[in-house]
Amino acid sequence: MKIDHEERILRCLEGEILDRVPHMELGFNAYPSVKLTFYMDRLPVKLKNWVLKFRIFENIIQSSKEYLGLAKPTPKTIVRKVLWLDSLANNFLSFPTSLEFMDTFIPFLFRIPIRLGIDMVPTMGYPSSIVRGWIERTEERYFISEDWNLIDVDELGDIRVRAPVYDPERQMKKIIEAYHNDPIDDKVEYIGKLRKSVEGKLALAPLFNGIFESWHTIWGLSNMHHFFRAFHREYKKGPPYGRYKNFLREKSKFYTEFVKRLAEQEIKFVALVEDVCEDNGPFLKADQYRKFYVPEIKRIVDAAHKVGIKVLFHTDGKFKIENSEKPWEFLEAILSTGIDMLHGCQADCNNLEELKTYVGNKVTLVGGLSCVDILQHARSAKEIYLKVGQTLKTLKEGGHYIVAADNGWHTGVKMENIRWYLKAIRYYGRY
Repeated sequence: MKIDHEERILRCLEGEILDRVPHMELGFNAYPSVKLTFYMDRLPVKLKNWVLKFRIFENIIQSSKEYLGLAKPTPKTIVRKVLWLDSLANNFLSFPTSLEFMDTFIPFLFRIPIRLGIDMVPTMGYPSSIVRGWIERTEERYFISEDWNLIDVDELGDIRVRAPVYDPERQMKKIIEAYHNDPIDDKVEYIGKLRKSVEGKLALAPLFNGIFESWHTIWGLSNMHHFFRAFHREYKKGPPYGRYKNFLREKSKFYTEFVKRLAEQEIKFVALVEDVCEDNGPFLKADQYRKFYVPEIKRIVDAAHKVGIKVLFHTDGKFKIENSEKPWEFLEAILSTGIDMLHGCQADCNNLEELKTYVGNKVTLVGGLSCVDILQHARSAKEIYLKVGQTLKTLKEGGHYIVAADNGWHTGVKMENIRWYLKAIRYYGRY
């Protein structure tokens, strides 16, 4: 059955059961992306391991980091000398400070999901991949992201968010200024280019850093305890709360305008990365989330729906609150935002059968296949088929399900596992 990828997702959200479940992936880290680009998922294991032994990719990253000042010079390896990697870095690399810089990469951005037969992937939303410049701190150089955080690159090409540029008060002020003053016309136009480049081949969902997820852009990933202290202090004041709540209002207003503009480019989906749960349950009480965060998310979702855009909500972790009179109260708070798709559904901390039964057709579930247990640690095709088969049997029943790994494909995923994972999805995903 030949169906356009966008149409397949939209019809699934309506509860229609077609020939197979749709397939989405949250994203691909740099290392698996490069290996997939060079078809290492199709190479025999021994040949793949022989190629990887030369550490060509790691040498490219090191040469690039040294040229950009993100790493101190190291002795040149034979691979760097033979392949002229340092000369290539000097001639081709620059700071990605504009979307014109990114235009060059448009033909290559989505080759992997298209080749793998995936129906939908996220793409640039906010913050985007461009940077505001660079800064030196404690004798180290960092890029400055669009949302005013210090970022660098690890030895395998993954972008790491290190810390906010400023203290929390000034950080919030600086980001709000960006919401008010940064033009979004160029971003909207660029996203439109991305969609046109894959029209009929792939559905795109611009990705936005979520409302709860805002804490680490203000306090930093290593300072969650400072965030909780500040949040509880502000929450106790009650409406209209304080500076942080005002920041979230400004953020949701900015996203609302951004999403409305995306409709001009015929975008049909957007994704919010919220990460409001961990393996043992939600980070907050349901009432706290409902009162403080839900109104801002709902504003974005309502704006999206008014212009015909569907919203995917991603969070890791466990939804059910154990030993509670209202075990699904937090999940109901999430669903009250009006989202269309709920991505994650970690199998190692959620009972997927119980989750599917409770949710019914309230929302379309996305995910449920472990990026760690299946894509990284599975030892055989049989193990992968078994785990994928069990999950799809549970979640595809009655429709309203999009198959996916529960997170992005991280550096540790195995190429041979990807091959069997995709085959298992095609086999068990049929209706």
